[in-house]
Amino acid sequence: MPRVAYEVTKFERACRYLMGLVLPIILISWLYWSLWGGKFGTALSLAIMITISIAYAATLVMWMIARTRGKRIVLASQKRICPGCLYDLRTLEESGLCPECGRPYTPSSLKDAWERTYMLPFERVEQ
Repeated sequence: MPRVAYEVTKFERACRYLMGLVLPIILISWLYWSLWGGKFGTALSLAIMITISIAYAATLVMWMIARTRGKRIVLASQKRICPGCLYDLRTLEESGLCPECGRPYTPSSLKDAWERTYMLPFERVEQ
């Protein structure tokens, strides 16, 4: 269980990093295309811009899939996974220190951490 959560979170972080790198390239490409009309190799610059946009869209879809999988894993474990190292805390006491990374946890801190990570603002319900 912790290994799966680790792999999903690692993949999700990689997708976010890739999106952060690719988005400025897309914006610069579109800016170049709109300001200079795609001069200096029109067909090549258009092909590059379209390819980068498709790559960004594919990365966004992969991130959404990884996010959904991660959310499902966290909910299946009743939100009892350490947010720091993703150690499965279900077999341990309700409150204490994570044996893997030493991070203190309580049921409310775990709930808050995972809701901040996986819930969209409109999904959050104050109780």
